[in-house]
Amino acid sequence: MRCVLADSGIHVRPNGDITMCCDQASLGLNAKDHTLQQAYASPQFKRVRDNLANDIKDSSCKICWLSEDAGLDSPRTRFSAMHEDSIHLSHWDIRDDNLCNMACRICGPYSSSMWNSEALKHKEDSLYYHMPISDTIVQGTKTNTIEAFKENLQHCKSVYFAGGEPLINNTHWDILKTLYDNEMWDVHVRYNTNLMKTQYKGMDALDMWEKFTRLSVAVSVDAVGELAEYARTGTVWQTLENNIKRLAEYHRVQANITTSILTIHELDKTIEHLKHIGVADIYYFNVLRTPNFLNINLLPSGYKEQLLKKLNLEQFEDSKGIEHLRNILFEEPDNKEELIGQFKYYNEKLDAVRDTDLRSVNPELYEVIYETN
Repeated sequence: MRCVLADSGIHVRPNGDITMCCDQASLGLNAKDHTLQQAYASPQFKRVRDNLANDIKDSSCKICWLSEDAGLDSPRTRFSAMHEDSIHLSHWDIRDDNLCNMACRICGPYSSSMWNSEALKHKEDSLYYHMPISDTIVQGTKTNTIEAFKENLQHCKSVYFAGGEPLINNTHWDILKTLYDNEMWDVHVRYNTNLMKTQYKGMDALDMWEKFTRLSVAVSVDAVGELAEYARTGTVWQTLENNIKRLAEYHRVQANITTSILTIHELDKTIEHLKHIGVADIYYFNVLRTPNFLNINLLPSGYKEQLLKKLNLEQFEDSKGIEHLRNILFEEPDNKEELIGQFKYYNEKLDAVRDTDLRSVNPELYEVIYETN
């Protein structure tokens, strides 16, 4: 079984865990005890490679096997279709801290320092939903990333930046500047970003990115205007819209919408507006599964068809995405009433802490949750 990332990839998580890719389960390797080069040459990495070479499904790669056993593409098949084989350390996905300038309601302290900061302030409050993950706001790990990256620079084929928020991550800027200074314009540079902050120590990502011939920037945006600011706390909509417009002047911008109970009611308006400001590719069928009390399947059963009719998603010509969204929407969880109660509790607590109001930003959701249920 061919897997480009098993042969030539490296991934670091905020807790120091080192794997071949972001979907792989822990291999027991940590940046506290291993350099990236040591991890890449470790017996654990070799075991996975040997298993794949012998058509054995390594247990650490369960996410891929579940997709493939269901007849679907997996992270392994998708990435391997995009890149040639390499026997060198060539593909980098470094997320060495959870530093983030946002506290999205669908997220939590593990992936956001802003979330963790809020959780620390309320850790004595038994009614507050999230417990802090550490007594320090930012969870991060020290690695020898830049040393290892420069050592393998000639073999670099791709870098992937996600968060936390990569555009406020020091390691990200060191890697980007190294590529820029060495004019490695053919490296595939990929991002998943909230695109709120693009400047750092005299550098501007929007200027630097224009040089790269293989650039993929996916902007995480679930709504527009006031609802965007509500669902993804920390968003300043006008700043985000201006940055999207600027990027769209030279790049085919992608928007990744995570569709949840908080934002589905405005999904049609969100897609229309993103197209209007220059977003070329919009993916809205990433339907939130966890936390399950934010799933769209919690909407009242008799209301679901009415909502789909109002959204009229067929106008956006993506039948596969519509079918996927419909399938999840029409699920009926056995513990639906319990989950609705959890949603109310969670969201009301955040509204109190953040001085926000669901009823004012999404009156339709408020009505169906509080007045229909």
